[in-house]
Formats: sequence, C-alpha cells, structure tokens
Amino acid sequence: MYRRILVPVDYSARSRAALHYAAMLAAGLDAEITILHAWDCPPFARAAHAPASGHPDHPPLDELVIDAAKSELQAFVALADLDSELKLELVLSPSAPVRAVLEAVRSGDHDLVVMGTHGRGDALVLLLGSVARRVMELSPVPVVLVPDAAARLEARTELDPT
Repeated sequence: MYRRILVPVDYSARSRAALHYAAMLAAGLDAEITILHAWDCPPFARAAHAPASGHPDHPPLDELVIDAAKSELQAFVALADLDSELKLELVLSPSAPVRAVLEAVRSGDHDLVVMGTHGRGDALVLLLGSVARRVMELSPVPVVLVPDAAARLEARTELDPT
C-alpha cells in the first residue's frame, strides 16, 4: 500500500511526533522513510566559494554550512531514537518548505506524507500551520497530519476541564 513515506521536519516537537508516527507506520508496512528538512543556506555562505579561513587548504564556507546542516539533521534523527531496522533517507532541500515537500512528493515516488501540525488556535492556519495547510491542499498523495501531544492534551483539557 504505502512504500515510501515522506516526513518533512523542522526540528520541532511536532515534527518529532510526526517522525515517530511515520516510523510506526513504516515498521508495519515495511516502508521506507524519507526525512526532509527544507532550509535556507545563508546568503553570505551561498556566494562564498572561497575558503572560509582564507587559507587555500580549508573548505569553502558554503561547504561548511551545508555540512553543518547535514549534521543538524542527523542529530535530530539520532535523538528521535528510531528502530535501527527502518530504512531511512535524509534529504536537505534549499527550497521553501511547501515547495520542497511538493517537489519531493512529485519526484521521489512517495505515496504518503506524514507531518506535524501547530495544534493550537482556532483558525485553520494556526491549527495546521501554513506549511501543513498548503501541503494538504496541493499534495497529489495522502497527507497524515500529526498534532503535537502537548497541544492535544491542552485541547482535551479545554473541552473537558474535569
């Protein structure tokens, strides 16, 4: 049914909850997970192909920034403490978040997106977050929205104060 699950992450508790939910689904379906982080390389680093220190043997600043972004994504996944049997692919995208997710869905043969929501507020944008809302509206594949556990608890308390 679902063979490739895309999980966009922004390193928040919401995206960690979505990653855990996707891991549970993937384990049961023997599916692969692509963990996607959309990030914007700082402008000063994008154009900096010269060595960061000015020394010709040192790597260029843009490579250092990209390596740091990769390390940050790897650290987030490591802290999630996922089952080592899961098939994971880590992807950094220089695109804006909505575009990065939709491009990954369209070009990566993903058949499901699992992502976190803001989980607070009454308006749709506040409830889902603008990225989740746009992905849900534009995605050609199903999107599972996973609310933050703390927000769910807060909403339950507001609905039933006993």
